[in-house]
Amino acid sequence: MFRIGRWQCIDSGLLNGAVKGASFHRTQTSKGVFCGSLFRAEIGRGVLDSGFYNRALLTEGQFPKDTITVGMFLNAKNKTIFNGVSFEPGDLLVTKMGTETLYAMPAETRWVAFQIKSEDLRMLGVDFVNAENEIYKKRSLSHYPFTTILSSLVNRLHESEDHQIRSFAPDMIYNHLVENLAYLLTREQEPTTL
Repeated sequence: MFRIGRWQCIDSGLLNGAVKGASFHRTQTSKGVFCGSLFRAEIGRGVLDSGFYNRALLTEGQFPKDTITVGMFLNAKNKTIFNGVSFEPGDLLVTKMGTETLYAMPAETRWVAFQIKSEDLRMLGVDFVNAENEIYKKRSLSHYPFTTILSSLVNRLHESEDHQIRSFAPDMIYNHLVENLAYLLTREQEPTTL
């Protein structure tokens, strides 16, 4: 069963737990009253976090130490700068456990982060623990299946009532996402490494 959490119009000072297990400090960098929403779903052995912020934020800190995090900005009015690399909506970021980060997120940004266990990738022949962090550009067709499934899942969970979510099969969804990520990570292409 899914375990769901939803938070609306939270203060920017309460965003430290936006990505489960991460240690982030966020600073608002644009004027105005901050309003944001966060969503968390525990899916099988993974965690899906999603959020929307109406003001620009600077984020500094560390991704979870016990999971690989796959992140994507679903929409943003401007590019995000992640550890010095330009990141557009639809680009996919795969970070290894405990990655240190500094990124600037523009106002009106909606994002998603999916955390998976490294041993689940290893069972499919992918050892990402010793790999570099990678960005897959949205123009790459090989990441299309994974990003489509991930963004569709986020949209479906956001639009569903809690009683409708009971019909989802969380273990099957988690395994499907992990399999598609393993496929992406083993494709012969040149992602941008950080």
